[in-house]
Amino acid sequence: MTATPTEVTLTSRSSALAQRVLAAVTIAALAGGLIAIIVTGSPWWATALWALCLLIVAFLMLALWFAAGTMVPGEVVDSSVHEESDETTYEFTLWIPAPNGGFQARHRCSRHVCSETAKHGGGWLTVLVDPEVRTWAVVHR
Repeated sequence: MTATPTEVTLTSRSSALAQRVLAAVTIAALAGGLIAIIVTGSPWWATALWALCLLIVAFLMLALWFAAGTMVPGEVVDSSVHEESDETTYEFTLWIPAPNGGFQARHRCSRHVCSETAKHGGGWLTVLVDPEVRTWAVVHR
């Protein structure tokens, strides 16, 4: 990766987990549906058509599974504190490893995980990275 990927905001740590659970449950239901279609004794062309439709949905669910991204430890290379009138924000320079080479990125926020990391100096922040879509997000537990 040459250019820095875009940071996205996660609503919770379970974003990728929910995506994978949905895909797994759907694929299991599709397998059950395929068995039910075969057992019903429909004409061969109807069974083949239903099997094709279920196969397409299964491929979509596999794509959803693999698009969830990967959790990696983002190393804090540099950090700074910004005092504002009503809150303190912390700005980090992170080194985020990725399958096809890592990259540096900047993250700025005032959440508890980030403030604790800044107070202890250096350290790591958990990052969800998706190199295919070129996005990343700090996971605030």
